Amino acid sequence: MLTNEMEKAFEMEKNYKLNRPEWNTKELQEDFEVISFSYGMVSVVRKFDGQKGFMDFNHSPRVYFNFIATDQIEEKMKCRKELN
Repeated sequence: MLTNEMEKAFEMEKNYKLNRPEWNTKELQEDFEVISFSYGMVSVVRKFDGQKGFMDFNHSPRVYFNFIATDQIEEKMKCRKELN
């Protein structure tokens, strides 16, 4: 059962993703703190809620997209382990 706070957080994240599916470099710097880069991927912290995660990016033109929160990745890995 979801608490009211959890429902608000899910709704906020859903709206956030729908309204900002891509970021250019300037927008990324406004919305995220960059932790590290790897080939085609960047590790970030979302500024508005401190959520750690990863994003994909294209080199030319430089566009960042597909933010995935770290806890979502951990939850998926846990589910996969339970299935095996």
